[in-house]
Amino acid sequence: MDQPQLGRFGDRRLASIGDSLLAAMQKRRIMCLHALAEDRSQGRRFHRFLDSESVSMHEMLVHAGRQTAERAIGRHVLAIADTSELNYATHTGRKRGFGTVGNGQDMGVLLHPIIAVDAEQGGLLGLVGAEVINRPEGQSPLPATAKAEALKRRPADEKESRPTGQARGQAKVGRGGDRRRGAGGGGDDHHGGGPRRRHL
Repeated sequence: MDQPQLGRFGDRRLASIGDSLLAAMQKRRIMCLHALAEDRSQGRRFHRFLDSESVSMHEMLVHAGRQTAERAIGRHVLAIADTSELNYATHTGRKRGFGTVGNGQDMGVLLHPIIAVDAEQGGLLGLVGAEVINRPEGQSPLPATAKAEALKRRPADEKESRPTGQARGQAKVGRGGDRRRGAGGGGDDHHGGGPRRRHL
């Protein structure tokens, strides 16, 4: 079984802390740093790790793509993409810097992951790439009819349900199998860039 690795980050100490954080998340299936840490000292290390300028989502995703590529060598692979939303409606008072999700009202972000699946055995090989989209704050939702018309006119590369350029770029790193097919789904709406760091 592969040793879980979150990324290398150009620093062995950061890599080791990241691996410990990932292992804790896989073991306990929670995202609260205080609950993930074995003690107060490790909790501080987790916080400093995530605050480090050397720790980036790009490195995590590219590293995951490389690991998936190694598992995909010689296999018939399905690359499956979809759209999910992380809804923070119940945390509005504690979070800042986020736009709205699918309903145009609740605070949150959209996630576009691409995963690799063994087409013959059905096993999950891992993450190929992903993009997180944070819509501009204050963006007003369109009425349903206007939204449908806008989606028809919008180029494919501008739709939120597309495999985005960022995710496609990460996917190139993960090309290691013999044959590939793609499948996808998800909803569309207006989107835009967001602040680099968000208050979680």
